[in-house]
Amino acid sequence: MQIFEKKLEYIIAIIVFIICLYFQLAAPSNFCDILAQSISVSSIIVGFLVAAKSILIALDDKPIIRRLKELKKYNTLVNYFFNAIILSFIWALCSGILLFFPISTFALYHHVIMAGWMGLAVGSISACAKIVNLLGKILKSES
Repeated sequence: MQIFEKKLEYIIAIIVFIICLYFQLAAPSNFCDILAQSISVSSIIVGFLVAAKSILIALDDKPIIRRLKELKKYNTLVNYFFNAIILSFIWALCSGILLFFPISTFALYHHVIMAGWMGLAVGSISACAKIVNLLGKILKSES
């Protein structure tokens, strides 16, 4: 169960990739606009996660953090943050690359690129959702 929890965002990303590939998802006509907005969203996610990680570090002397460290779960939580930040950064990077090299230039691999981008977007968002959920539980336990 722990492996499933630790890798959930990757599992979701792979499932979305396979579904999009199976249905041969094509890029919509306004895909450039979507890419530009996804760069903004993923950048906001990275900023949020860095700020949330700072809050977690600031809570270092709190009982809940000491308890997480005793249970050896603190490093797992920090790794969740790093995974979400990296996924979101890669999503922004891929979106930026696709803005400069339109998906239509890769006609042969169009569906694979689109499925990969969708998997990455959903994986990034699910990693962020996992962090928000866990951080909410930690902050609630402090009140």
